[in-house]
Amino acid sequence: MKLSLAQIGQAMQAVGDFENSQDVVASRVQTDSRLVQPGDVFVCITGQRFDGHNFAREAVHKGALTVVVERPLLELSSEVPMLLVQDSIQALADLAAHWRRQFQGRVVAITGTAGKTSVKEMIASILAQSAVVDKSYKNWNNRLGVSLSVLGMHGREDYWVMEAGVSEMGEMDDLAAVLAPDVAVMVNVGPAHLQGLHSVAGVAGEKSRLVEAVVSGGVAVISRDYPQLVQAVPAREDIKVVTFSTQADSSGDFRLASMGRSPVGGLDLHIEDGAQGFALHLPGELSWIGENVLAAASVTRYLGSSVSDIQTGLSHLRLPEHRGHVVPCGPMTIFDDCYNANPLSMRWALDWAGENAGTGPLILILGEMKELGDRSESCHWDLGFWAGKTGAAHVFFYGNYAQAVRQGYDRAGGKNLHHIQGQEDFIHLWRELGIDSGLVLVKGSRGCTLERFVHLLQQEFRA
Repeated sequence: MKLSLAQIGQAMQAVGDFENSQDVVASRVQTDSRLVQPGDVFVCITGQRFDGHNFAREAVHKGALTVVVERPLLELSSEVPMLLVQDSIQALADLAAHWRRQFQGRVVAITGTAGKTSVKEMIASILAQSAVVDKSYKNWNNRLGVSLSVLGMHGREDYWVMEAGVSEMGEMDDLAAVLAPDVAVMVNVGPAHLQGLHSVAGVAGEKSRLVEAVVSGGVAVISRDYPQLVQAVPAREDIKVVTFSTQADSSGDFRLASMGRSPVGGLDLHIEDGAQGFALHLPGELSWIGENVLAAASVTRYLGSSVSDIQTGLSHLRLPEHRGHVVPCGPMTIFDDCYNANPLSMRWALDWAGENAGTGPLILILGEMKELGDRSESCHWDLGFWAGKTGAAHVFFYGNYAQAVRQGYDRAGGKNLHHIQGQEDFIHLWRELGIDSGLVLVKGSRGCTLERFVHLLQQEFRA
């Protein structure tokens, strides 16, 4: 971002003495006073556990150019200009939308129930082979994160690749107003955030609002594998719709014709695109997310990327921590996918683990799937059933709904399910069982912080 103080105040619809500040230019926005550098704009955010107004003095002393406030801070008014707004988060969104309107490149926005961050990283890595690209930071995909990510772009890029996540009705409209995408990517839909979105149809309907915001002449890239998603996408004559499918006999524009193990390790994919199609090779650590690879390949191929760029981009891909990382740990191999979970992503991970355990034992360390509302019991029964069907030697479960998991697990004929209460309980039981090799899948919702168990196993086998 590079805007004058006058432009910032006007975009935020702020009250303050900034009209004559056309020559005062800011390039960064901060909401954390610890990160403020001279010339930054500091925005006071009021949260449940903190109030940014209490840190405004620190930001000013570090050189903040101006402070955005929801209430006057008279003790600082003589030191720096104050921009008074009704809602700091909305003011940030207004400023981000203003900066987006100045951008001359294209915005690619990705949403879906599972795999948003992975698809974002893939698309960005592929496009970066032949263009200047920036992307949203980690999984900053909510109202605040999207605004901060947009304001972090310098504006000279060819593409911004952004992620949009929702958990409540009406949230996508706020994100879409900032992003105004040239390309909207709908990866999938499934039961997640049901506490706020109520049903899979509700999830599909809310996510499809992103398509409403696609600029005229833009494109929506949509999976055909999820009927509720296809039904929810609004009909628009002024944009193009491109579809993809993991089903070889689908009528999608891009189809996963085949996927099989490669003689050199990993997977070989062949994607049909209505012409001759093209082949890709995936390293082993990406073999669990074929649907995500297909989504990224479809988007970037439509945007003009060569097959070579797609292959190179995937080869250079580095996913954020705790998202499908293969962690060698002595005689164990840990598949660390513990950043988050919902029924769709959990099913993917369990299917992958069951197929890739090989001759060694499969161990599952699973956590509760949160924010499922009235379907929490049934979804955890399903989780237990899926876990039982993998044939895992041992399953450790952490969190609520353990009884539902047990019932589903028993129905599937599973054996050796252990409900653990914490780290000490887990490592004591692990040692008692004498587990010393195998493939370990670790996956659960963010609130479970299952990376603690990954670290424990790393310490155990590196000691």
